[in-house]
Amino acid sequence: MIQRIIISLIIFFVFFGFGYSYISNSPPQGDELHYLITAQSIVKDHDIWLENNYQNLKIDKHTVIGPDGHEYLYHGLGLFPLTIAVPFSILGRLGVMITLCIATVFLFWQIFNFTKEVTENSKLSALISLVIIFSLPLANYSFLIFPEIVGALLIIFNLRSFLKSKGNLFVFISLGLMPWVHIRLLPVSLTFLLLWGFKLHFQKQKKLLILLPSILLIASYFLFLHTIYGSIVPTKPYSNLGIQTDTGSIPVNLINILIDRQYGLLPFTPIFLLALPGLVLWFRKQPKLVLIVYTITATYLLPTLRYSDWHGGFSPPGRYLVMILPLFIPAIVFCLLEKRLILTKIIALSLGLWGVLAFIINLGLSPNHGFIYQDGTSPFFRFLSSNLGINFHDLMPAFYPQQSLGLAHITWLLIFILFCSFMLVVNKNESKKN
Repeated sequence: MIQRIIISLIIFFVFFGFGYSYISNSPPQGDELHYLITAQSIVKDHDIWLENNYQNLKIDKHTVIGPDGHEYLYHGLGLFPLTIAVPFSILGRLGVMITLCIATVFLFWQIFNFTKEVTENSKLSALISLVIIFSLPLANYSFLIFPEIVGALLIIFNLRSFLKSKGNLFVFISLGLMPWVHIRLLPVSLTFLLLWGFKLHFQKQKKLLILLPSILLIASYFLFLHTIYGSIVPTKPYSNLGIQTDTGSIPVNLINILIDRQYGLLPFTPIFLLALPGLVLWFRKQPKLVLIVYTITATYLLPTLRYSDWHGGFSPPGRYLVMILPLFIPAIVFCLLEKRLILTKIIALSLGLWGVLAFIINLGLSPNHGFIYQDGTSPFFRFLSSNLGINFHDLMPAFYPQQSLGLAHITWLLIFILFCSFMLVVNKNESKKN
């Protein structure tokens, strides 16, 4: 218990230090500002009408006019602004940052416990969980004012509860709150409902009424959408503004969400390369669980990958992956459990350190501190290129501003496939020796 408290305090104060430095040197950026404006309206005006809150602000509004003539936040309006309103009313932006740091501590323990339960290896689960929590993208969002950490916490908590068959009232309330945190979690929430329904049915437990809190909370969210925006269709606010959200190509977006030099996962957190061969190894041991992880991932990602704005707009890398990445950490551990070569350990250590350094360097790059936007330029890789004399920037693929796949995409995709194949071959050879 004491050990857990010490680790929790270390994690909290590390992120508090980074977060305090960030908010001391940078104004709110991207969606952070609009969440704070909504929280301010809740605290000071006691409403969610934003027509007076954007006055004297030289920024683009993120509002849409509802059926009642009032202006509302057109994205992310739900539980998240209400949640941050309480700490905002006490300590302002600092209070919100502290709240998210605390949520990240809880997320770390959920990640560690999930990975340990799945792999049955405490030491490696702890090590990899620490590396991931201090790497992009999780580390950035531990203090940035986005709903990503809260969403990730809800997903992994509900998955652990499902696997342990702990379907109490608290679990089903948290499950029903998912779309209230962000509409992107609606498909995941419905997936969990179906999984619980099948589980309770096949266990011959006539307790389907236990799902009622989730169903009511989800139904109330659609009622909320209809009341505020005049439609139960989640994308209605965007279409009212003429914004098309479903023009993206899923294969192209999937490639870029992994390897784009601005927003991709693997350039900034390459240790997740080990998760790709690790998933094969994990599937051999626990196929049902891996299929559940695949299903949750697909229901979350497929609507997101249809976005033209697939990367999350003006934000740090990997924003749309934050909520589901914790589910894949056991795959990294399984990959490492099967390997005993010194070379493999060096590769894993190098990939892990790269992710931690990428977080620290990216956050320190002013003026935007890791926030980037659709120009094809990666501040992090520019920094490496200028300081190491190696042209990392132009070697890495970029979707923007050309908005098409190029030779660099295909080359790096082939490199990653060959790397994963190498890891699987090494695993196969070691298994024969043992």
